[in-house]
Amino acid sequence: MKRNKRILIIDDDPAISGFIATVLRAEDFEVTIAHTAEHGLEGLLLEGYHLVITDIFMDGMGGLELIEVIAEKMSGVRILAISGGFRNMGSDDTLKAAAKIGADAILAKPIDAEQILGTVTDLLDS
Repeated sequence: MKRNKRILIIDDDPAISGFIATVLRAEDFEVTIAHTAEHGLEGLLLEGYHLVITDIFMDGMGGLELIEVIAEKMSGVRILAISGGFRNMGSDDTLKAAAKIGADAILAKPIDAEQILGTVTDLLDS
């Protein structure tokens, strides 16, 4: 594996998580997908990852709560928060909250391949 970095994508939208995974796998990253924060956290505790890419709004545990747990208990794991907003709350507000509680980087949906690859590379190289 050229990059030798493990990435966990947590997003309840299979189209988005699949797109991000495809982009990253094309660059030889090892990628796992979870569709709930609970499953993602379970995998994170068992497997260990270098980077977690998480959506903010999901059923069950939300991304903000997940970010708090990761930031508090797993200091070596980088966090990229993504969001398209929710109802009348724009993505800017939610992503600012994510950054305040521990996300290392934030991206608003829709995300393109260049954005995701550039941000992930920057996070893993820093």
